[in-house]
Amino acid sequence: KWNGNTCNDDGFVTAIDLHDNGLNGTIPSEVGLLSNLQHLFLDGNNITGTLPTELGKLSNLQYLRLDDNLISGTIPTEVGMLSTLIQIYLHSNNITSHLPSAVGTLSSINEINVNNNHLNG
Repeated sequence: KWNGNTCNDDGFVTAIDLHDNGLNGTIPSEVGLLSNLQHLFLDGNNITGTLPTELGKLSNLQYLRLDDNLISGTIPTEVGMLSTLIQIYLHSNNITSHLPSAVGTLSSINEINVNNNHLNG
């Protein structure tokens, strides 16, 4: 077991909670390989770069917290493929463009926070 990570009985990572850890750098595209991931909490760090499109491969993801970072670019349309997503927090970053319309079709979602970005539309 790694600090900040939770695994299920089969050894698959189901949660990553590394909020407020002073992390730097980008979110690697390999995050999409964590097919059993349900919780991804990287809020309150110094994460830069864009959101990887591979986030759309996290078919079991329920909670996505990437708020209070330095993330830039757009929200990938692939986020609309996260059919089990309940909560998405992307506020307080440098995200531009708009919230993809596919996010509006997510039936499980009950919280979206994208305040304090540079969104339009």
